Amino acid sequence: MKSVLNTKNIDYTKQPLFLGEDLNLQRYDKFKYPIFFELFKKQEEFFWWPHEIALGKDRNDYKELKGEERFVFDTNLKFQTLGDSMLSRSIYSLKDYVSNPELEICMNTWQRFEGIHSYSYSYLLNNVHPDASAFFDSIMQDKEIVERAELIRNNYDKILGADDKKDPKQKIFDWQFGLFVWQFRLFALSTLFQYVLFFVFVVELLLIFAVVLISLFLSLL
Repeated sequence: MKSVLNTKNIDYTKQPLFLGEDLNLQRYDKFKYPIFFELFKKQEEFFWWPHEIALGKDRNDYKELKGEERFVFDTNLKFQTLGDSMLSRSIYSLKDYVSNPELEICMNTWQRFEGIHSYSYSYLLNNVHPDASAFFDSIMQDKEIVERAELIRNNYDKILGADDKKDPKQKIFDWQFGLFVWQFRLFALSTLFQYVLFFVFVVELLLIFAVVLISLFLSLL
């Protein structure tokens, strides 16, 4: 994206999802890919705030965890916190390549939800952990957690322009591959250990899966 406003009069129904003309109006009167506007509305229907959930019982449950159980819980939460921090920023960067308004609003909402996920981790820790600040400070000092995140970070970073000689289509594909690995392999296995979050995760995972598959097959051919 070269400008926040393209002054040309563009027919978006003739533009690709990515790498077309820069966007001008955020208009939703006609669509080339209506599925993305439907996904945007579906995401909004699932809107939630972490602070709507009382965590008194969870606080007591956390105190009763055995050492190995607490290790699993803490390690999973560390990785999820680090992963969603990366994902939220990478969605923002990927939008520079978007040339379709219904995909743009869908991704805006998706990014906002990833930010809410990060807030939910803070809310959870502030309510159940004896020292949330120490927990957060320990994440980047955990060698195994950071090394595990490197696989995802390397693909996400490619969308930032670090390798400007690479074909933009390849950069977008690499980002989507990184997303697939993160959401369907690493995050899914991690979340299975935290069954309280599992239902929300499955719903949002299906939406993300639809976005990835549709954009991959329609835009990168």
